[in-house]
Formats: sequence, C-alpha cells, structure tokens
Amino acid sequence: MRVKSLPYKEGSLFLLPLRDGRQALGVVARMDGKGTILAYFFVCDGEDVQEGRATLSAERADLIAQVGDLGLLNGSWYVVGIIDGWSRAAWPLPEFHRIVDGNVIVSRYDDQLRFVAERPGLQYETKELPRDVLMGYGAAEIWLTALRNNEC
Repeated sequence: MRVKSLPYKEGSLFLLPLRDGRQALGVVARMDGKGTILAYFFVCDGEDVQEGRATLSAERADLIAQVGDLGLLNGSWYVVGIIDGWSRAAWPLPEFHRIVDGNVIVSRYDDQLRFVAERPGLQYETKELPRDVLMGYGAAEIWLTALRNNEC
C-alpha cells in the first residue's frame, strides 16, 4: 500500500478560519509524524492576512500549542507557503505549563514532541509559558477566536 505524504512540513505556513469570520495564520514549528504538530498562531485582522507573512516571528505569536493535524489533512486549514529561511532556532520549542491540584507543573518535550521531563513550576510561569494541552483543530479555532485582535 502506498503511503500518502503529509501536506505540510516544518516551516509550513497555513491559513485557518476562525469562528467569527476572521482568519489566522499558523506556522508548523515541530511535528511528530503521527498527527500532532507544534504550531505558532497569529490572529489577523488585516484585509489580506498573507501580507503579514514578512512580519511573523515567534515572539509575536498569539498562541503556541500542540494541535492535531486533522484540519491540515481534511483541507479546513491549508498550507499557503513556507517561512522564508526556516530555522528551528527562530521558532523554538518552549516549555509548557499545567496546573495539578493547585500546583504549577512545567513540562518539556523533545523535537519529536515526545515528553522528556517535568518540574515544579512557579505561579508566574502560567503567564509566560503555553498551556500543556493537546488541542483538536476545532478547539484551536475556538481558542484563537477568543483571543485579542491583532495586525499580522
């Protein structure tokens, strides 16, 4: 049986619809090859969200999340290009946080999105680090719709 190749790779830039009619851009920063990607997301209010491509940077992301790739596979999200000069170093894999019984836990993953380790965290890290959760593509659209408006 022939294996179908994925429609994206690290550095792919994709467009996704939000639930309020706006659109967002996403950057595939890591992938596990089994259906999970780490993506940087940017909510855009401009006339043409693709014009914002030149100003995208990891530091300006509205959301960093591990997300299922079904939206990319079923065409709800679609690849519109690749980040010029793609470099993993420019789009780092952050630590993530979650709260368990009122305690902050900080988790690390490797570049294939496999869990590596966790440590006790500090309360301020809940604002600095992305949430340690795997979202479905619909949940990511809902989460992004609720975020502030931004010019890409």
